[in-house]
Amino acid sequence: MEDNFSGLSSMIYSGRGITVGMTPEGNSFVGYTLTGRSPSSQARRLVRGKETGIVRTELVEDDETLIRMFNIKNEADLSKLKSDIAKGSRALIVYPAIMPAGNKIVVSNGAQTKLLYNTSINAYVDANPITILREAFSKPFYEYDEKGDKLIDVTKYEPDNPNFTPRISACLDNKLAGIHIVRRAWESEEKDDKISTIVLFPGQANGITTYSGGNENPLAPFKGELLYFNIESNDPQEICYNLYNAIGNPNPNDNNKVYRVSASVMMKKKDGLCFAALNRADEGKK
Repeated sequence: MEDNFSGLSSMIYSGRGITVGMTPEGNSFVGYTLTGRSPSSQARRLVRGKETGIVRTELVEDDETLIRMFNIKNEADLSKLKSDIAKGSRALIVYPAIMPAGNKIVVSNGAQTKLLYNTSINAYVDANPITILREAFSKPFYEYDEKGDKLIDVTKYEPDNPNFTPRISACLDNKLAGIHIVRRAWESEEKDDKISTIVLFPGQANGITTYSGGNENPLAPFKGELLYFNIESNDPQEICYNLYNAIGNPNPNDNNKVYRVSASVMMKKKDGLCFAALNRADEGKK
């Protein structure tokens, strides 16, 4: 497939990402991308529920796939890998990423997707995506994290010191979209958040990532204007392919870089929702 996005090179090494846009035929869509540095972040895939249509992250736990993904050579290495994966917080790495919500689609890089969904379906009928985002993040909302027996406010940045990963979220209908980011304020523990309004036009898309695009330590949060892409394809699978190939490090032997994990697209069409996904966990699968 040809790369039909311009500007996607900006997303390399930039963590989790959200894209909202419209195809040349006028179908609005959202895209979500996953990258990872730690084993627990990498050992995931994006899957769609058959009953709900919800796209969620899922841990990869079977030995065969882990051996293939991480190029494991012996039982000792596999045991260590599983131990490293278990160190991750499920509250931060397992969550619904994309959810259909009435005439809207909501998407985020964490548990706040559930908050956005509930805000959307409980809002008045004509509430637009910007209103949904503003209402959802107007007051704290807590998720229980069994790792450390603590509560996490999903309307703030993630408590993953020293990166303090920003939470990125979006809501989209047929003509309008909003993208929200909440970061850790400079030299304080306060949150710094921003909502961007996007009027959807055929053949155009905007995106945001959690990080700025480098491989700093700690990672620098995304700042500045939203990324802009031209969309030349109407096919959700092709858009997903281009997103997947724009993220992360393709070299499996370079453990110091962010590695691509997964990409997914959900598109609104007249006859319903279309879905596509590509997962590192499926590469080389027989």
